[in-house]
Amino acid sequence: MLRLNSLRRGVLTIALLLYLVIRSSCQQFNEVVRVVWRMEIQGFTMYQITQRLKKLKMELKKLNKEVFGDFMAAERRAKEHMIRF
Repeated sequence: MLRLNSLRRGVLTIALLLYLVIRSSCQQFNEVVRVVWRMEIQGFTMYQITQRLKKLKMELKKLNKEVFGDFMAAERRAKEHMIRF
């Protein structure tokens, strides 16, 4: 049981660190979360939460693509650039 709790704490710590990195590096993050979380959704409370989280995931994916770009493509271009020289 102790091992599971420490593992869970480790995962939560990583999630918190990722949140802080994203939040500090992107000014629009808070605004996206605020807008999505204030959306009017009809239904039971748990349904509302799941729908907001789904929408938030989609919006954060778009924001990530706009702000940070496609890392795989950038990595490929950097490798090609290194190979040429």
